Amino acid sequence: MRWKALIEMEKQQQDQVDRNIKEALEKPEMEMEAAHHEHQVMLMRQDLMRHQEELRKIEGLHNQEEEIRWQQEEMMRQQQEGFKGTFPDAREQEIRMGQMAMGGAMGINNRGVMSPAPVPASTPAPPEPATMMPDGTLGLTPPTTERFGQAAIFFFKILCIYS
Repeated sequence: MRWKALIEMEKQQQDQVDRNIKEALEKPEMEMEAAHHEHQVMLMRQDLMRHQEELRKIEGLHNQEEEIRWQQEEMMRQQQEGFKGTFPDAREQEIRMGQMAMGGAMGINNRGVMSPAPVPASTPAPPEPATMMPDGTLGLTPPTTERFGQAAIFFFKILCIYS
């Protein structure tokens, strides 16, 4: 019976050795796997930090663009308000331009007084007064340089632009 006990004891010791070997083999594998996971986490954190930095840069650029756009809009608004202060609105300007064109056609200066210079007989008849078109603009024909000079053409162009 003693030999049966020895065989049983030898079997237990062999099982213990097998378990120890198995644990010894699995332990480095588990440590390697844990180290691999830690490395992956570190790489992911670095990637995340890079993306966050890129996002901050993009947001900064976007904010700069928004600021520039806002400044440009503000400048445009100020310029428009400045123009409104120095120039009459479109309707008032259209009326004034029409009066100037008609005044020049009738030989009247800007103060409403008749010009003392006589009108030559070869001068064509003055055009009819401007008529209001369906779209709300004055129906004017462009003046000629012989009769009114370059200034009249300039004012006519301005009138066409603002009507």
